[in-house]
Amino acid sequence: MPHFNGSEANTKIHTTKVGNCGKGTTCSEYRNNTVPLPSGWEPWEAHHILCYQSVNAYGEKQQYKDVLDEINDCYKLTDWCLNQPPNMVALPRKPVYRNFPAARGLNLPCHDVHHNLAIGGYRDEVTKAFIKDIWNPIKAAVDNAANSNTHFTPADVLSELQSLEKSFRAKLHSRGLRSGGTLIAWANQGSLTNGWWLAFSMAADAVAMANPLPTL
Repeated sequence: MPHFNGSEANTKIHTTKVGNCGKGTTCSEYRNNTVPLPSGWEPWEAHHILCYQSVNAYGEKQQYKDVLDEINDCYKLTDWCLNQPPNMVALPRKPVYRNFPAARGLNLPCHDVHHNLAIGGYRDEVTKAFIKDIWNPIKAAVDNAANSNTHFTPADVLSELQSLEKSFRAKLHSRGLRSGGTLIAWANQGSLTNGWWLAFSMAADAVAMANPLPTL
């Protein structure tokens, strides 16, 4: 999988968790780029809204093997950093809700609930958005170049990245409000049918409902 550390010549994009691209504080200290949860509410995760594993997953997908250079070239000239505040949000892990009663009104999903489900989990959802909104358009532009179609450009990639950052941030906040929000949902634990865990899940409704939790 290709990754860009922010220091390569003629490369603007930064898609790793290490290194410094000069767009803010040291990028490897991305936790410092994240508005934290209240003091003492640990552990919380400095979550990359557009996940590190998703951003460059095109390198692992057979359908893009013939356009890797074109995707790489678009990426290289896109002025964006994985680790800057628009792509960062603090999410609690389960112990925050267990150990700090005051946290139960956060209305934020848990980073360790349905983030990594292979099918339909949050990260898989982000990857599918990249397929639809970035990689497929680049591939289509390459495939149709002989017809003088306008190429998908680094400016287009940046616009889509910024749109996806906003969209998935909004999804995370709205998901924390499901089932009446995390405070009400916390009190409704125990059932495998009432959907109380939706408020704590990073996944979409159908995926979260298909993967119930008895308790947090």
